[in-house]
Amino acid sequence: MKKAYLKNVQISGGLFSNESSIRVTDYQGDEYSGFFQNTHIQKGMLEGMVLDKKDNLVLFRLPGRLLEGKASAGSGNTITVYEKDIVFSDEN
Repeated sequence: MKKAYLKNVQISGGLFSNESSIRVTDYQGDEYSGFFQNTHIQKGMLEGMVLDKKDNLVLFRLPGRLLEGKASAGSGNTITVYEKDIVFSDEN
């Protein structure tokens, strides 16, 4: 697993001062949303882990659960995105 940041996110205020509402889009164009701690948001990107990569797709583990969208019906903490939407961390 590699620490990385998802840059294809929309960020808005959360219910509490220490969190933000995040909307993400997967490789099929489906949107998902959830609340994540501000400590996992850096320079407008959401921190997480790359679990797997195949061709130009990446399985990305989020630092919390998605609340809305198809992914919330499953494990709720992973999303498949294009590799171009990922910035790999130097802290691996």
